[in-house]
Amino acid sequence: MDGLARCRRRAHRQGALPRARRGNKLTVRLVDGFPGDTFNVEISSGEAQSGALDSTGRARVRYKRLASGDGTAAAAWGCGASGEESYQCP
Repeated sequence: MDGLARCRRRAHRQGALPRARRGNKLTVRLVDGFPGDTFNVEISSGEAQSGALDSTGRARVRYKRLASGDGTAAAAWGCGASGEESYQCP
C-alpha cells in the first residue's frame, strides 16, 4: 500500500438528501504488485473488498460513508504479501 490509504470528507448530494448530511470516503491504492494477482482489503469497520490487480500491478479500492476517527486498512495479496496502513477520517 506504500502510504496510500487516504480518507477525506465528502458531501453526499443524491436526490433529496439535505445538504448538511456528510460522510467520509476512503481510497486505498495498491501499487507495485504482480499483474493479475488477487488481493483483499479490509478496513477497521470490518468491510472488505477483493479483486485482481490490473496489467500494471495496481488497483484502487473505495469505501464510502465512514465514521469519523482512526482506522486501519489491511491488504493481503494472493502471492502471500501483506501490508497495513493507518488512516484518520475527519
